[in-house]
Amino acid sequence: MFSESITSLTHSTQYSFKAYATNSVGTSYGAVQTFTTSVIANPTITFTDIDKTYGDANFDLTVTSNSGGAISYSSSDANIASLSGNTVTIRRSGTVTITASQVANGSFSSGAKDITLTINKAVLTVTGNNKSKVYGSANPFLTGTITGFVNSESFGVISAFPVLSTIATTGSPVGEYPITSTGGTAQNYTFIDGDGTLTITKRSLTVSADNKVRGGLREAEIDLTYTYHGFVNGDTESDLDVPPIISSTVNYNVRDKYPITLTGGSDNNYELILVNGIFSIGFAPQVISFCGFGAGSGTNNKWNANCGATAAKGLATYRNIISVQVFNRSGKLVFKDQDYQNDWEGVSNQPGFSNTNYVPEGTYLTIVDFGDGGGPLKGWLYIKN
Repeated sequence: MFSESITSLTHSTQYSFKAYATNSVGTSYGAVQTFTTSVIANPTITFTDIDKTYGDANFDLTVTSNSGGAISYSSSDANIASLSGNTVTIRRSGTVTITASQVANGSFSSGAKDITLTINKAVLTVTGNNKSKVYGSANPFLTGTITGFVNSESFGVISAFPVLSTIATTGSPVGEYPITSTGGTAQNYTFIDGDGTLTITKRSLTVSADNKVRGGLREAEIDLTYTYHGFVNGDTESDLDVPPIISSTVNYNVRDKYPITLTGGSDNNYELILVNGIFSIGFAPQVISFCGFGAGSGTNNKWNANCGATAAKGLATYRNIISVQVFNRSGKLVFKDQDYQNDWEGVSNQPGFSNTNYVPEGTYLTIVDFGDGGGPLKGWLYIKN
């Protein structure tokens, strides 16, 4: 029994052989034997597609095979992904083919396996800076921030910047409106929206109660009114959700100053600023009864208190009066006017008398100068409160 190794045989080939022995007697041959060398196999290489994102760190390729042959790698585009041994360096976004090549080994032939390495764009987030404006005003200039740069890059890698916008307009009601971005291009980046908000706040609307003056107790009552200052966008009181209420505790029979008060009122677009007013109740014009001067041009002519003629304001009947003096029964001057305009209501304008209250009811001496060269005339004036 003996054995022998045979080398340099070809795979998948049938060989024949026979053994023989030689001795002193001679040579003896055995039977012919056959065998077939084994079939060479393709290696089974396991290598799968890879997804990465621009900015990811360098990484190592991992391949498994049933052959022990050495494996090397190559990239179809080193500008996208370069290789050093089995270590990949990402250069930019894109798609590249990575080939794993294995040399023959033993009963395995050489082999190769291609995979697709996809390098996705990194994401830049465009966030509109929060802004605010008052209802009715123009939109502010929109600004934003861009975050997400990798590899120490900055705005210089952007070829076209995104545009910020909002659906809010000058006429938009109070509320919050998103600030969005559109567009934007960069070789290795894609753009997404962040959260930005434009807040529209209420506009101040001043509502002022109109001051009222009632000259006398006997005048007609006066309606309370108010005025708006600050409407925009063509708004009027009818556009308010709830208009304010105006009121006053005025007593038309008592001379005083009474507050005019505004209360309530609300609106989605306006902040109502209420300004109260004053209702002034003054003196009613005196009812001054008089008649024309007596016959002749002498002094001491009387006005007849009972003649029935009346004037709503002092000496209103006489249109050419230059000056007027009025004295009480004690001879004190209670009223004087060098340019009389028919407007005396019975309140003294002289020292020592109240300039806010009527002179007492009674008869007064009146000296009137008509400026006609005839000299002053005297008369008696009866004031009835």
